[in-house]
Amino acid sequence: MQRSVNKEINYAKEYHEETKHSEISTQLSRHYLDWNNKPLSFKIYSSLPSISLPKDFPQPTEGALTCIGKTKTTRGKTVIEIKKLAEILFYAAGITRVFKRDYGTYYMRAASATGALYPIELYVICQDLPGLKAGVYHFCPGDFTLTEVRSGDYRANLARAAEILLVEWYIILFDPFYFVQYLIKIPLHFI
Repeated sequence: MQRSVNKEINYAKEYHEETKHSEISTQLSRHYLDWNNKPLSFKIYSSLPSISLPKDFPQPTEGALTCIGKTKTTRGKTVIEIKKLAEILFYAAGITRVFKRDYGTYYMRAASATGALYPIELYVICQDLPGLKAGVYHFCPGDFTLTEVRSGDYRANLARAAEILLVEWYIILFDPFYFVQYLIKIPLHFI
C-alpha cells in the first residue's frame, strides 16, 4: 500500500533541513543585505479603493500538516464569505509577529521568505461573494485590506489565459514577480 506524501512529514523536515539558513551559513556567505536599500514592506495601491477585512476569525487548534491531511475534495458550489476569505489570506500571508529594532521594523508573515523580504503578493479574483463585489483584489497584509485593482468578474479571462478549467468561485493568485500587473491587462485580448 502506497502512503500519501502528505502523511510523510519527513519529506518536509528533510527539505527544511537542507534549505534553512544557519548562523554559520550566513556568516560565511559573501552575500549581504544592503539595509539602506530595503524595499517597502508592502505593495501599496494608494489611489485605489480598499476594503478592510474582518479579523475576528478563530485560531487553529491543529497544525497545518494535520489539516491538509484531512482535506477532502468536494464537488458542487460552495460560496465563500468574506470572513472565511480573510482567514485564508491571513494564514497564507498575514502578519503573525512584528519586531521593532533600532534599524527598523520587521513584519513576520505566515509564510516565511528568505531575508524576510516576502516577494510573494496575493491577489483574489472572484465573482460576487457575500460582502465582496466581483473583481480583482490585491491583499495587503500591512493594513489587512483588499484593494480593488479591477472591478468585474475576470475569472474566465484568467482561466483562458492560463488554459485552465474554471471550476471555483474564487481564485487566489500568488504573484512572485508582479506578473499580475501584466496578466490583468491581457484579458482585453481575450474578450
